[in-house]
Amino acid sequence: MTFNEFLSNCDAGDPVAFLGYYLPSLLAAFIAVLIPGFILFMKGDATRKYILPLIVSVICCWGIYFISNASRYMTLALLGSESSGAAEFAYQKSFKPNLHQAIKLATSNVPMGQEEVGGQNVRFYAACRIADILISSNQDFRNTILEQVHSAPIVTPGFIGTNAINYIFYIQNREQPRLQVPEIIERRLEFDGSHSNGPVTLTEQ
Repeated sequence: MTFNEFLSNCDAGDPVAFLGYYLPSLLAAFIAVLIPGFILFMKGDATRKYILPLIVSVICCWGIYFISNASRYMTLALLGSESSGAAEFAYQKSFKPNLHQAIKLATSNVPMGQEEVGGQNVRFYAACRIADILISSNQDFRNTILEQVHSAPIVTPGFIGTNAINYIFYIQNREQPRLQVPEIIERRLEFDGSHSNGPVTLTEQ
């Protein structure tokens, strides 16, 4: 996903959600500068000359991290959007995790830096993607995956409007659903293959 595509489809709060994914790395970068920088400063003039190179190197490393993860985080930010149109665009356009990644997203608690509703929406769409991946699998393998995710926390999304993915779980202007991850997978699997994108086995981005 490009920045132009993100900006063309995002809702008002989505850029904030996008930046929220970088909060843990920003904190790590700050610590990586603060502690060594303080030590170099306290050791005197002979070592203070290394503080600036330290800052520059950390900024460069974080810049590489920012660029290499931008597409993934833009996708997750749109999936977490309360705008169903933005979420559908991201799901169809660039949400291509492999099975392991989808399970991790669907079963994990909302991480630091991520708004609760947005994180729950990401979990919902990840569970739907698990179903898409399993659509051509045999029942024994499906049962294995369903058993693997059965103890995941309840998914409590916050939708505004419906789209091609969430409409079987949510009726507009009604109470938001509370869904078990296996329930999402099984209900999506009941649909004809035309409602999914088929199996996806891409490596981690």
